[in-house]
Order: sequence, then structure tokens, then C-alpha cells
Amino acid sequence: MDLRGKKILLTGAVGGLGWDSALEFVRAGGRVFALDIHLDKGKLLEEQAAKLGAGSLVYVNQDLGDQDGLRRTLHSIVQREGEI
Repeated sequence: MDLRGKKILLTGAVGGLGWDSALEFVRAGGRVFALDIHLDKGKLLEEQAAKLGAGSLVYVNQDLGDQDGLRRTLHSIVQREGEI
């Protein structure tokens, strides 16, 4: 899988499947925006992803149940990064 130049928005990023997916996307060269509510685990995920070197990962502490907050977060990412 080659994700160089691709941007990925991943929710539930620090759970088992989310965690593994996030790291695999980074290994494949993607730029991952990892959303989850668990700050400590999110920071660990960022640290692990940074060691992989191929792509990049930005952890975003976001409660998916907060619809207004989620809209603001998504708007901010798109404003900063362009299309996702």
C-alpha cells in the first residue's frame, strides 16, 4: 500500500483496530489525523508513529459525541491542510 501524499482522517484512533490502522497508514507514507478522546494514549500513538519515519501522524483530542466541537475540529484541519 502506498499512501504517500495522501491525508487520512481516522476516528477511534487509539483503540485496537484504530491504533493498528493508524500505524499502518503512517508506514505506508500517509499523513494521518488521529481523532480520539483518550489524550494519554493519543500521545503514545504519536510517539510510536514518529519512530516509523515514512508518513506522519497528528493526534487530535476530540470527543466524537461533541458534534459542534467535531465540526470545528474538521474545519480547522481542512483550513490548515486543504482537502482530506
